Amino acid sequence: MTAKSILVVDDSPTQAERLRLLLTREGYRVETAPNGKEGLRTAVARPPDLIVSDVTMPEMDGFEFCRAMKSRPTSSGVPLILLTARSSPADIITGLECGADNFIPKPYEDTYLLDRIRRVFEQLEHRKRDRLDMEVVLTVRGRKITVTADRQQIIELLFATFEEVSRQHDELTRANRELRLARAEADRANRAKSEFLFRVSHELRTPLNAILSFTQLIHTIDLPAEDQEFVRLIVSAGQHLLELIKDLLDLGRIEEGQLTLALEPVCTRDVFQETAELLQPLAAERGITVDAEPTAPSPYVMADHQRLKQVLINLTSNAIKYNRDAGHVTLDCRTTQPGRARIEVTDTGAGIPPEHLGRLFAPYDRIGADKTHGIEGTGLGLALSKGLVTAMGGDIGVHSTVGAGSTFWVELALTEDPHAAG
Repeated sequence: MTAKSILVVDDSPTQAERLRLLLTREGYRVETAPNGKEGLRTAVARPPDLIVSDVTMPEMDGFEFCRAMKSRPTSSGVPLILLTARSSPADIITGLECGADNFIPKPYEDTYLLDRIRRVFEQLEHRKRDRLDMEVVLTVRGRKITVTADRQQIIELLFATFEEVSRQHDELTRANRELRLARAEADRANRAKSEFLFRVSHELRTPLNAILSFTQLIHTIDLPAEDQEFVRLIVSAGQHLLELIKDLLDLGRIEEGQLTLALEPVCTRDVFQETAELLQPLAAERGITVDAEPTAPSPYVMADHQRLKQVLINLTSNAIKYNRDAGHVTLDCRTTQPGRARIEVTDTGAGIPPEHLGRLFAPYDRIGADKTHGIEGTGLGLALSKGLVTAMGGDIGVHSTVGAGSTFWVELALTEDPHAAG
């Protein structure tokens, strides 16, 4: 029995060669063409038993090639399979209009393609013996399309389309099931991590408080200057560790949804002044000025006073630490849209490269940590600030210009001054 001949039309030499080798191994005689025009010339000169054509090609795409083949009496009976990454209803109807016998969406498995080819050859004889032309009118997105083809061709193409939809549905169902399992496992691991951090933080805080208490007692003893400096370093390191533990505990509460908030009207000017007073010693060490006087009347925002101050301390301390010597930090507040107030902390530092902005609010990630050896930090401050602001119903973000500085902003709901005369 003479081997069936197949013409592969594809503008990708790699894909065409891959198909040629696959079909040759199955016992088919294979010829290739690099585009629709060459495919048409080859098919007219040496009509194959079957054509497998890509849809997206230059000069003459697969639809045009199919239409040209089906319009010629000598080649109209050659079955044609279209390979395409396009699978919208309009594309399928276009395939029906131009006379395609089958659709195979990309990407596909080799066994799937070979099965379709075998099916086409099996049906070819049935179509020759029992051909019944019919006209079908379809409406796609309000547009009526008339498809004239034989009954078997329409049934085969629609069946192939249905089969592909079913296959994609099964794959999607399987992927969703795997995603649910992966999410459940991630949630379990996250809960275990949070519980571990919570317990370790509690266990660390008790002895650390004892160390700090005894160290502060040592401060009262008359010691040589060198020993006093050692004690100061112990206190500084202990306080840094204590702040880290508090941040870990807060982050764990946020992740577990156990953070308790007391939302109330908060005067932004008051929080600005409290923040500036606390951080003035840190700023003075490097000659940095902190301007906490708003340029407009200070609005009230709906927030937890202590948590908002915690956020501003995080943002302002970063603005100081990553600033240039003798730089400037500004705390301001303005109305950006009805019902919302935007608090801004602006510095005159080196700025943040655009490619790093997306990582800023991720926990444990310190941008440029390898270049800032002298700056203490754990990468928790911004992640914690984002969690606190979100819990208060607000948004947080940043604008930065390399070489000019950065502005971190917090948006919260505006509210009335509770002390205003009613």
